[in-house]
Amino acid sequence: LAESLSSRKSVFVSALRNANDAISHVNLASAASEHLKNIALRIKDLASIASNDTITDSQRSALDTEAQALSASYNLI
Repeated sequence: LAESLSSRKSVFVSALRNANDAISHVNLASAASEHLKNIALRIKDLASIASNDTITDSQRSALDTEAQALSASYNLI
């Protein structure tokens, strides 16, 4: 009986560890998803600003540089 209970305890401990690992993975995926959303929104904002006729070519180039860096970050995630 004691051996059976010990065996069951081991199974439950492993299941708990697996559940905690899964929770950690979900939290990581959620944070990554939020970061991707923020990057996409910033790129959208930069595109909107760049389409404005009142900015100079050098300003537009700076916006493009930022957008390219954000795109590279997005692809790394």
